[in-house]
Amino acid sequence: VWTRMYGANFPEWGNCVRQAANGDLVIGGARGTSNNNMEAAVLRTDADGNRLWWKFYGGSDYDWGEHLILADDGSIYVLGHGSIIWEDLMQSFIVKLTSDGTVAWTRKYGLHTYYDYARSAAPDGEGLLVFGVVKNSDTALNRCCLFRISGDGAISDYKYWNAPGSEWGESICRDSQGNFMAVGQTNARGAGQY
Repeated sequence: VWTRMYGANFPEWGNCVRQAANGDLVIGGARGTSNNNMEAAVLRTDADGNRLWWKFYGGSDYDWGEHLILADDGSIYVLGHGSIIWEDLMQSFIVKLTSDGTVAWTRKYGLHTYYDYARSAAPDGEGLLVFGVVKNSDTALNRCCLFRISGDGAISDYKYWNAPGSEWGESICRDSQGNFMAVGQTNARGAGQY
């Protein structure tokens, strides 16, 4: 059993950890920058927690790394959200990395007029099934959203739920039979009850 601390002069957040097939640990999150913004952060260690590499993505405004997927080919997918103009106007982003942290591609998805948060994803054999939350400025209600990302980053099959209250998509996974399960929050059963 061991404990390690990683960091420097700015705040850092670890939001997700995954173990690679070779035993390495991959940690995703965010860190503050010198200009008071945020950048997505990915740290890779060996099985004993010794840092192999630590890389940062974005940072010109507000980029928050939320979730990681380790693909069978060694690729790392980083999901999160980043601001466009101010903090409440967000776009989802997905960055595909090679196993050494090199960026293969970056995509931003902002299909709604207020914000889009990519919260979680699960591999579906052809890419990723992404689960999160969207908000339109005209309704002021949160909606769970689900969309597919192909291996090259193309978006398809975008769906969201139009329930009577606000919903917040939190997490999605795939079981051993290939079924997907998603969990989130809603206040549809009573005023303010999540």
